[in-house]
Amino acid sequence: MTDFQTALNEAKPLLLELFSPRCSHCVNMMPVVDELREKIGDKANIIQLEGRENKDLMRRYKVDAYPCWILFKDGQIVWRDYGEKPLSELEQEVLNVI
Repeated sequence: MTDFQTALNEAKPLLLELFSPRCSHCVNMMPVVDELREKIGDKANIIQLEGRENKDLMRRYKVDAYPCWILFKDGQIVWRDYGEKPLSELEQEVLNVI
């Protein structure tokens, strides 16, 4: 949680994924997120947090499905969605706020 709070307070965008290891869609997204990290580099923070271990975040952001994607800029939510996403969509959403 500290890493999340630190990243949220930084100037660069933060893409948060709340996931469950039992969710097949989440498992399918793991290599996509790894590839996104490589493509974005240090232009943005990308954090993946297991939802059951971060129930306070689940409540705060009213997350009710996995995977949940929340993109922050200057500490504010600028985009939010659920489900499997193609790399190109995640990359474009992040690049739109850099």
